[in-house]
Amino acid sequence: MDGPPARQYEDVRSSRPYDLVLRSELESKVEAALAALPEKQRTALVLCREEELSYEDIARVLDCSLSATKSLIHRARETIKQQLKPYLETGVWK
Repeated sequence: MDGPPARQYEDVRSSRPYDLVLRSELESKVEAALAALPEKQRTALVLCREEELSYEDIARVLDCSLSATKSLIHRARETIKQQLKPYLETGVWK
């Protein structure tokens, strides 16, 4: 073949090992924060995020009102956010 070699581009779809380690570490921190939640908050959040149930369905499963369900999910998210904030800012897990 004549001419310059074909230009090569980085495959941005594949993660570098360092990025994979960071993602894995963050996932473990999220799991730890989730595990530390009170049972009802954890259940409500898991049903919402992982099972993709509606708030109405979650309320039926937990046998509570719709407003209580929304409150549980909101408090769970806020608690996890507060637990992860120092880690995301400094890299230190408490």
